[in-house]
Amino acid sequence: MLYFSHYSAKKWLYSPELPFNIVRVHHPEGHPVHTHEFFEAAYVLKGRAMHIVNGKRSPISKGSMFLLNPEESHGYEVSTGYGIEIINLFIMPSVFNDSECLKPFYNPLRHSLHLEGIENIKIQELLDIMLNEFVHKRWGYRQIIVAHLVELLVTINRIFEQQEREESLGSLSDLKKQAIRSAIRYIESNYKEPFRLNDIAQRARLSPNYFCEVFRKLMKKTVIEYRNEMRIREACHMIRASSCNITSLCFEMGFNDLTHFERVFKKHTGLSPRDYRKQLDFS
Repeated sequence: MLYFSHYSAKKWLYSPELPFNIVRVHHPEGHPVHTHEFFEAAYVLKGRAMHIVNGKRSPISKGSMFLLNPEESHGYEVSTGYGIEIINLFIMPSVFNDSECLKPFYNPLRHSLHLEGIENIKIQELLDIMLNEFVHKRWGYRQIIVAHLVELLVTINRIFEQQEREESLGSLSDLKKQAIRSAIRYIESNYKEPFRLNDIAQRARLSPNYFCEVFRKLMKKTVIEYRNEMRIREACHMIRASSCNITSLCFEMGFNDLTHFERVFKKHTGLSPRDYRKQLDFS
């Protein structure tokens, strides 16, 4: 049986008030395999290495990011050159009010994410803000760190979802892939507006039945469910950010009937819009 160094939360995390740590570290000669009792996210800033996770080896380089659950073993091997420079985030679940934030840590793709383009820039910006706040510890730094940590994990989860959709599109021709993506972008830009399924399918140059089949396979939900999810997400944001009237909000989100809006809202949140607002008032 193999035994590894074990990193405890008491030693590696900042404080009970903020059970979190973020560090920028250079490993010129790699780092021994170890385990820890907290969640870890790591982003590679520079260099190359062989990452060993639970006994499996895979190369990592600038732009690589990976997530690790408590008790997973991992380490780095460096053969030549600069080594590897990374930003490490150490996280305990109690830093969040909602355990849903940890969702990306349970994604099968969590050990092998590689970021490019706009996604890479956004992740780096979020990490830079958190690192700066953690180092200087100005008033309100805890709230800023937690807010950006949530945004980071939501962004990563959306990248995972996009990768899963791309894999599901693998059997389609490039033209059909482009058409499906175009239809999804249209829904995301016009979810408050009424639209007919036939119109969306026509945009994708597919029959309505085939479009619905492909969409459900990709998104794990129907077109209407996806549209309603976006409407309710925006409605929740509006309730949190303003004192908007619930009836007015119903019509602004594209619903034609208040009872239907309240039913869909409760299906997604477990609460009516008014109870959702009351919960915010008491929190």
